[in-house]
Amino acid sequence: MRPAEQTEYIVQCIRDAGSMYEDDARAFLAEHDAHVLAEALAEVPPPALAADTTRRAHLLHAIHAGGRWKSGNVNHWYQENGYRGLGVRAARQDLAVLRDSGAIVQHDEAGVRYFTAARQGVRRG
Repeated sequence: MRPAEQTEYIVQCIRDAGSMYEDDARAFLAEHDAHVLAEALAEVPPPALAADTTRRAHLLHAIHAGGRWKSGNVNHWYQENGYRGLGVRAARQDLAVLRDSGAIVQHDEAGVRYFTAARQGVRRG
């Protein structure tokens, strides 16, 4: 039930019961609204996750420009694009997330692993 429907339901129950004073009803509804707001705010991703998502979208755009991408290339790209303080570990994680989403394809050849953009319409997931 959506919050607006919940509020209407509560108001209707109060009207039907006729046993609650208006001030009590307002206090009850204010508490209910605060609870609904707290639930909604709990669903907002933490800032770090939002930053990761933005960075990965930016990286994916760069990968779609072409070429073979390895974690070292991504680390260099981080530095060129102002993503300071990230290293090879973050690069590996970003590549894995993009691979798992089907946005890029992993290639394993003798002694080397690299990634390329997935062809349009060939996404997994």
